This record gives sequence, structure tokens and C-alpha cells, in this order.
Amino acid sequence: EEPVDVSLLCEWVATDLQDAARDRAARITIAPGLWARGDERWLKVLLREVFDNAWKFSSGCEETRITVEGAVEDGRLRLAVSDRGCGFDMRYADKLFLPFQRLHGSNQGGGHGLGLAIARRVAECHGGSIRAESRPGQGSTFFIELPAASPGAGAEPGQ
Repeated sequence: EEPVDVSLLCEWVATDLQDAARDRAARITIAPGLWARGDERWLKVLLREVFDNAWKFSSGCEETRITVEGAVEDGRLRLAVSDRGCGFDMRYADKLFLPFQRLHGSNQGGGHGLGLAIARRVAECHGGSIRAESRPGQGSTFFIELPAASPGAGAEPGQ
């Protein structure tokens, strides 16, 4: 495990989404200086799944808006990834991170039902967690907790 620039990973994922849909109006805001300890490739997978979800369920909006905020508390990086998409009923939140459980049909942008299950597994393998809060018609916020890191922590002297 190594220090990972989570802000940069979010930028990469956001750029990929925007490049794939150049005609889509989007405003993605990512807080700088967010660092976690973990495997960069797997943390990118986690963030891609959360961003894909926000992107998918914001498709009906005039402008897709995704915001990433974070803070370090007690050695933990606490991220909040928010969108202004269609949201979901919290009565079904327990199904959100289970494989093949979809809260929306394919006509509403629902995918294969694995994305958020993968995100949860990656978070847990890093000693972290993921949960969501939402209201129908008002968007969703995904709260991700991971071990925090400092920029450059663990680098060998002279590098």
C-alpha cells in the first residue's frame, strides 16, 4: 500500500467520462489534496464505479453536477461524492451495494448491478467503507472512508 492522490484519480475518472460524452454539459468539482493509503489501481476502480453511478443517474439533468469533498479525521480520509441526479428511496439503500440488485431499471440508466458491489468490496479490502444517502429527485451522496495518507509519505529519501 502506498500514498495515493485521490483528487488526481477523481480528475482522471471525470475526464474519461467527459471525453466519452463531449456533448453533455457537466460541472465536476473535486477538492484538491485528498490522499489515501492503498492500491492506486483498485482505488481508481472504486472511484470509477461511484462516478459512473452519479453520471448514469444524472443523465436526465440539464447539467450533470458531481462534487467531491473530503476531510481527514482520526487518520481516516472521509470522502463525499455528491450528484444532483434522480436519487433513490432510502428504504432500498440496503440493496444498493449487493451484487445484481438494481434500484432503477435499464430504462432509467440502471447497469448490470455490480458497480457499487465492486466499490464496496474495494473499500472494505482497504479497511474502509462506503455508504449512501439520497432522496428521490434530489440526488445522492456517497460517503467513502479510507485510511488517510500524506502526500509523499512513504517515499524513499532522495526520490
